[in-house]
Amino acid sequence: MHKSYNILAKKSIIWLVAGLLFFRYSLPAKAIVPNDPEYFRQLPVFEQVNAPAVWDMATGTRDVVVAIIDTGVDFDHPDLKDNMWKNSGEITGNGIDDDNNGFVDDVFGWNFVEDNGLAKAPDIGGFDNEREPLSHGTVIAGLIGAKGNNGIDGAGLNWNIQIMALRAIDNYGSGSYEDIGKAIAYAADNGADIISISFVGNAYDASLHDTLKQAYDKGILVVLAAGNSRQIGGGDLDEIPLFPICFDDMEDNWLLGVTSIDSGNFLSAFANFGTCVDLVAPGENNFSTQKAGSDNDYKSFGGAWQGTSFAVPYAVGTAALIKSVRPDWAAKEIIQAILSTADDVEDINPAYAGRLGYGRVNVEQAVNRALLSRTEQIIDRLCWAQKSKLFCYDIETDKKIFLT
Repeated sequence: MHKSYNILAKKSIIWLVAGLLFFRYSLPAKAIVPNDPEYFRQLPVFEQVNAPAVWDMATGTRDVVVAIIDTGVDFDHPDLKDNMWKNSGEITGNGIDDDNNGFVDDVFGWNFVEDNGLAKAPDIGGFDNEREPLSHGTVIAGLIGAKGNNGIDGAGLNWNIQIMALRAIDNYGSGSYEDIGKAIAYAADNGADIISISFVGNAYDASLHDTLKQAYDKGILVVLAAGNSRQIGGGDLDEIPLFPICFDDMEDNWLLGVTSIDSGNFLSAFANFGTCVDLVAPGENNFSTQKAGSDNDYKSFGGAWQGTSFAVPYAVGTAALIKSVRPDWAAKEIIQAILSTADDVEDINPAYAGRLGYGRVNVEQAVNRALLSRTEQIIDRLCWAQKSKLFCYDIETDKKIFLT
């Protein structure tokens, strides 16, 4: 902000600076609309979080790595395969730990349930209670980073990204804190910028807490679900805390906790609430990539998926877009950008005042905040060409500089 003040203080160049900023941010090109055939099914929810507007500014980059700790991700999915993280230091199938990271053949990530390199859910089984968990991680991956504008299925918030698949939850939706902690450590040690966690447990675990804190201290943002127990005797996380989301609270934001709202911005009937929650996002009517199987006629895209699990990707996807335009930002700065631009929903949820965090994620505003901060930082000099020579005006020194 200091440099912006200096710019405005130089009356002779106010018109130039205003023109530059106005052109960059107030006159965008025609809004980019992805050509993916199922995008229309995603559009209502994407519009709820102001996502389509962001694609004029950012569509993501493969420089950003998001680790999804879940039931696994279908890394061969036609709309995900081009956005999967691949361990460049590992040679597929040679049975050797080529990069000496302690894992053999961890090409796309690691399976901490079966302890192997196949970090995707197995083929659909015959049990009804297996079918949803097997698609769970793939649905989340699609909302965060299905390849956009490629004419296949739908689009993710990030059209370009790297998704690291880490399986720590089994076919029935259960997992151990030990495996989850190992997955977090793997993500932190192998280049993840953001970690997505869409599950909860009812026990505090000091080791898991410390592992998450170590990830944060490395600059890694961890985004977590609030859980879906409001209709089964729970819901209030201040009375019955769940973890990992309640390792911090609203006043100590080193984790980003997310709960679900419906299409009217009301807290979802199933969704938990409390001071552990930092943000709300749509957890209903979500359409995304899924693991094709006999129960869904082998369709690779579908819905409508609901749960706080599927609210998490909107925060994760926003964070990844921010990271794409501000690669120098760590978790702290990304969290601040997301929370400071959230849309208030307390007026229509008065019974939950102070326990829905800062509001509903606004993708476009959060990314715009990151871009504007970058603009404030980089406008140290204004340059122009004159008679085949390049001149610059240095704002800090108040001097004209001849460069060529």
